[in-house]
Amino acid sequence: MPSGRRRTSLTRTLIGLQLGLLFVLLSVVGVAQYLVLQRVLLNQSARTLTGELAVLAPILHHSISHKTFASLVPILFHHFHSPGVEVLVANASGFSIANSASLPANVRPPVPALGSYAVWSGRVVVASPLRQHGHFLGTLWLMVSTAPLSHILTADTLLFAVLALALLVAAGWLGAVAVRRTLDPLERVIQTTEGIAAGQYGELTVLDRAPRELARLGDAVNRMSLAVALSFQRQREAEAEARRFLADASHELRTPLTAVSGFLQLWEEGEGTPDERRQALSAMQRETRRMTRLVTQLLTLSRLDAAPAQELHRERVDLAQWVGEHEPTLRALGGSRLTIDATPVWASIDADRLVEVLMNLVDNALRHTPPEGKVAVHVGPAQDGGARIVVDDDGPGIPGDILPHLFERFYRGDAARSRDRGGMGLGLAIVRALVEAHGGHVTANNRPHGGARFTVWLPATAPP
Repeated sequence: MPSGRRRTSLTRTLIGLQLGLLFVLLSVVGVAQYLVLQRVLLNQSARTLTGELAVLAPILHHSISHKTFASLVPILFHHFHSPGVEVLVANASGFSIANSASLPANVRPPVPALGSYAVWSGRVVVASPLRQHGHFLGTLWLMVSTAPLSHILTADTLLFAVLALALLVAAGWLGAVAVRRTLDPLERVIQTTEGIAAGQYGELTVLDRAPRELARLGDAVNRMSLAVALSFQRQREAEAEARRFLADASHELRTPLTAVSGFLQLWEEGEGTPDERRQALSAMQRETRRMTRLVTQLLTLSRLDAAPAQELHRERVDLAQWVGEHEPTLRALGGSRLTIDATPVWASIDADRLVEVLMNLVDNALRHTPPEGKVAVHVGPAQDGGARIVVDDDGPGIPGDILPHLFERFYRGDAARSRDRGGMGLGLAIVRALVEAHGGHVTANNRPHGGARFTVWLPATAPP
């Protein structure tokens, strides 16, 4: 069920994630650029001041005449008279001797290491000790304000922010177009699934040039749609088959019941001659046997449908010997019209159940073969290593429109399979159920030179 909370679309989520990631990357780049530029500018200012100290070294060496080095101060202040550079000189005791007017009084900046610098009170500071003949005389500081550097950093930061904002806007617009185009196949998949949910089973979606993941999703949805359509089709066919089966079974049972009921009514009323009564009794017995046979066949099919393996009691049998044991019964059915050809082959079968298969096929072939025609039974190994039982007849063959339905229950395709010939449409259905319970299958087709052929394929086993 859909949640009452409003959900964000996948397009907005992806664009938001894209812009968020880009914003984080730009922020990292901006901070890194700011820090690098700041270090470069500070180093450049420090190198400039250090270069000034290097230029002053010989002047300092010749100007220091005594510990108060009074002559040094005018030289220094004259040299750095240009604005921007501030000077501070302290003696060995740390007291300030001279300093620029812009510097606070009686305040000394830190003394950075030689070749290095320090940032103090908004200034870049470098320092150099004053020595003469190995004696420490004092310290000289040169400083320059960081305000110009800050202006440069501010301007650079503002420019980067403007460019980053423009990039985010462009990325958002282009990302929206790209994401919508990329997710267009997903929208088609959603439409297909909604159609399936609405009952349009078997509807397919076509994804041209879709990304691999979306193409796989589309294929999965298409397979699901076809599977659902096939499932519903099979369900409808099963329901139709069940309704037809129920109607046919009811019809098959109603006919003998109606006949028996009519004969009983005549018998009860005492009408008819003794000979007619004997005929009625014989007809009732015949219809009762027919009902018994029908119920037995239905019960057999029901048991085979529920638990086919439990209905079989298998043993290893040589099919050639097995068919030889039942040859007298087969001869009683077909007489001289029947020929039997058997080659030894072993299979794991329920001998009694498989006899039902053989008798049904032979009886069916004899009923559809004219009196002058022949019925042949072949038993032996199959080319694929299994075992097979083949029943050929010289009848008219099986019409093409009947072949797909030949093993269906209660199916009668022509007059040759009508009640007048004694069939109820369950014999071949029982044949198929018994053969499949043995792990095999049965086929029916027409022979090239006329007649029908029924072939039972069974898994073969090694001799015991």
